[in-house]
Amino acid sequence: MQTLETDSAILDLHFHTHRYFVNLLGVATSKGSIELYRLLYVTPTESRLDYLRTLQLADSSILVLSFTWCKIFAYQLGATLSNGEVLVVEDEWLEGAKARAALPTKTVKVKHDLEAWTMAFTPIGLGGYSGGDDTTLRHFVVAPGSITSSETDLHKVPYSLTWTDKKIHS
Repeated sequence: MQTLETDSAILDLHFHTHRYFVNLLGVATSKGSIELYRLLYVTPTESRLDYLRTLQLADSSILVLSFTWCKIFAYQLGATLSNGEVLVVEDEWLEGAKARAALPTKTVKVKHDLEAWTMAFTPIGLGGYSGGDDTTLRHFVVAPGSITSSETDLHKVPYSLTWTDKKIHS
């Protein structure tokens, strides 16, 4: 049995859903990052996790509350942050993982007024839905590969907020 000590709280974790990355585990942290691990089978009854790298998605004072792998586009994930942002991240998770920089290749931001707690990609992977403490359900569209890694102003990255549903509590 293996126990790994981390330097932050673990808020969410998922194995990748794509067949090429089935042994890839992502772990959302309280320090604005997703840590990547590879599950290795030592024997049929024994396995271990090996740390690969950290994707630093936000400042370390911001929590990554949840994340999900895109089932259609293997190099995409979505993440929700405690500052209200919803990120769509494109990265080559395993290719040269040890040698790569800590920053993900591409991100798209969608903003809630309060904490963004959850998100899901659409079944065809060209957009998603997110929800948060601002009582809104937001839909956004993302075209995979449409963002260049040279983008410096992430608020100008192409995405469209197609609608927002706001419920008023009484």
